[in-house]
Amino acid sequence: VESLLNYYQLNSYKDVFKRWYDGYRIAEKEIYCPWDVLSYILDLKANIKATPLSYWNHTGDYGFLKELFEIQPLVFENDFAKLLNHEEISINLKEDLSYQEISSINDPNFFWTLLFHCGYLTLVHNYVQGKESTLRIPNESIFGCFLELSKWYMSTKNNNFNYVSSYLVKSLYDADTSGIEKSINNL
Repeated sequence: VESLLNYYQLNSYKDVFKRWYDGYRIAEKEIYCPWDVLSYILDLKANIKATPLSYWNHTGDYGFLKELFEIQPLVFENDFAKLLNHEEISINLKEDLSYQEISSINDPNFFWTLLFHCGYLTLVHNYVQGKESTLRIPNESIFGCFLELSKWYMSTKNNNFNYVSSYLVKSLYDADTSGIEKSINNL
């Protein structure tokens, strides 16, 4: 990355690239996301005032993750909140994942393992089989993905949120205090 930045005379952006696109851990090395690095260099060459974007996030759709998250959001909320606060989470990474295990969502380790394998999370320390692993969001680019997921979670596009917020409005209209309390607790 430093060589690329030198070549394109973008040395002053070194910290931006590190903050936005570095942080993935493979064995004892931290690496940058090559797609994001090259995409941002292209944008900077076209417009030196270009802001960094989450290019990698736009190469696919995380609708499947939304569906999994929507099934039992309370299972994930504490760890999700930690990640949004730039904290680390500890889980038991699952080496063999099947669709049935992931979609059953009885064990939140399956969900976080899936996010790890998809590149949304990275190891803080080397992986040791059979021991808990500490994970974190690798960089600002991926942090933006988590922010998008949290915005979706608290919107009417999320079926659970839509149902509960509709029930809250109805409870307010009917002056149903127990319904209001139940809705607010659920939200």
